[in-house]
Amino acid sequence: MKNTIILVVLVIVALVTGWWCYVELFPPAPQRTGAAAARSQADAEARTGAQYLVGLLKAGQLPGIVPTDHGRLFAHGGRAAYPYTVTFQLDKQGDPAPYHYTIRQAKKGAPWQLMRAWQADTNGAVLHEWPVQ
Repeated sequence: MKNTIILVVLVIVALVTGWWCYVELFPPAPQRTGAAAARSQADAEARTGAQYLVGLLKAGQLPGIVPTDHGRLFAHGGRAAYPYTVTFQLDKQGDPAPYHYTIRQAKKGAPWQLMRAWQADTNGAVLHEWPVQ
């Protein structure tokens, strides 16, 4: 009987101590601040801009590119300050000269607008520039 009481007391003490001294093993990640937060926001905005360009591509409205073309898209942007402007470089398969597209978003949540479209050689000299609406 005495052993049972001691065992029950030890279990209760262990449970209370465990509850009281609870330590979270994997706390939530801290919110990004400063430059990291600005970069994260700029990356998020660039992703929505890339989706806009892909939409233009699929609709056959991306100058110099047809919907069946393949390649890789890279973003060249800065802080997500509005109006937010980002330039994308599209390296089309089989074409050594990259295509460039500058898009702009007047304010957060506003529609994107294509500002400039051009193709440059590997040294950056403009080979062709398309008019944009």
